[in-house]
Amino acid sequence: MLSESKLNKDQVLNRIKEFYLKDDPFADLDKRINEFNIKRKYDTRIGISKVNIEDIAFNEMPSDSKNY
Repeated sequence: MLSESKLNKDQVLNRIKEFYLKDDPFADLDKRINEFNIKRKYDTRIGISKVNIEDIAFNEMPSDSKNY
């Protein structure tokens, strides 16, 4: 749960706006895409091998989901 109480529509929209405008989650996406090198053996598939979770994200997660 991301909140102790149910959020209303305005609160949800404010959180979404804050995430995209203040936290700037795609700040270095263009750099990462332009430097990305796909190995020939992976030309027919794609997957995720590494996920970076910023510390601020853990503040919003339930405490029992922090098994890292």
